[in-house]
Amino acid sequence: MVFASGALSDPISTGPANAAVENTFSLSVADTELYDSNLFKLPSGVGNVVVVGSPTTAKADEYNVAGVSSDLQRVFGRQTFDLNGAINQEEFKNNSQLDNTSGNGRFLWDWEIGPYLSGQASAFYSRTLAGFAETLYDGKDLVDTTSYFADARYQIGPRWALLAEVQSDDTTHGAEAVYYNNFRDQTVSGGVEFALSPVDTFSLVYHRFDGKYPRVYLYDGAPLNRNYHEDFPQLYVKYAISDKTTFDGNIGHITRTYEDVSIGRYEGIIYRAGVNYQWTDKVSFMVRGWHEIHAYAASDSDFFIAKGYSIGPHYAVTAKLSLTELAETESDSYLLGSTSQLLFGSRKDKQNFEQLNIHYSPRDKWNVNLFLRHFERSSNQALVGFDDQYATFSVSYSFF
Repeated sequence: MVFASGALSDPISTGPANAAVENTFSLSVADTELYDSNLFKLPSGVGNVVVVGSPTTAKADEYNVAGVSSDLQRVFGRQTFDLNGAINQEEFKNNSQLDNTSGNGRFLWDWEIGPYLSGQASAFYSRTLAGFAETLYDGKDLVDTTSYFADARYQIGPRWALLAEVQSDDTTHGAEAVYYNNFRDQTVSGGVEFALSPVDTFSLVYHRFDGKYPRVYLYDGAPLNRNYHEDFPQLYVKYAISDKTTFDGNIGHITRTYEDVSIGRYEGIIYRAGVNYQWTDKVSFMVRGWHEIHAYAASDSDFFIAKGYSIGPHYAVTAKLSLTELAETESDSYLLGSTSQLLFGSRKDKQNFEQLNIHYSPRDKWNVNLFLRHFERSSNQALVGFDDQYATFSVSYSFF
């Protein structure tokens, strides 16, 4: 999992959060053409192979995603309500067994009680096709994710605030072969924030995380209890170094223990830090570095220590045209109790990617986007290493 503070690291409020919010409604349609040179993320050097449920053996594929989305926002005094959703139809040229309907929806309540107490409450649902690089399963696996979230902030002075947050997530896989990745978690957090200014804040937060796997996992013929708990205090910092340079980061100490003590435990320092530099009105740079426990969204049982960094510029060529580049490298060491460790005994990956995004808005209601990416993953386990070229071209139109 990637742990982030969300509202727990927001800067101090300078007034009602919804003071300038208005009633709005939007409706948009979009169509995207995609190309993937290695759709199933097969090992380097492997050609076309037969995959689960496939009438063909195509390694590369072109596919189309057509969708509609909407957003409705209403304001009642100090309360703001937002309801948004999207439905997409995904169709593959060479692997029609993967054709699917996906979508997502979210309800958000941005609430305030008096001048000092505020927060958010939300419910979120999504259905999407699992990434083949995540689960190592080459069949159709639609993943349903449900999340509930609430936080609160109490301003106890011009510089101090109390913070609280709760979240619950449920991930369910549609393919029986990967039921072992079904996952539920609950997080409870509480802390305090000190603000030097509206943009310079320091927050100390304590998190308690409980992860549970409803499905029994058999290891060497015996059931293995993979449920675990994590406790970790974290310090979050947001600081404007200058009028052009800002810093945003966190650091903490995490302790993970398992209900089955034979799996072991993990303790260590986790951190994430980033610097943004606004070189000119049109050009900015971003640098990030991290050392965290991660797990892919569709493979919550396969967690690892991720150490990496990324760098990328953003160039606003004109008011209608922008370019964003990003290069990233990351080293991943899979932990005791992860699916990869149970299967392989040891797994260490190194992944690199470079990507370019070009966005063009010829008119107010039209958006055109071109995305290009090269991704490479090497590993001490040859089965999971791959090389991939990926491109998308999308056009969207907003009616309102």
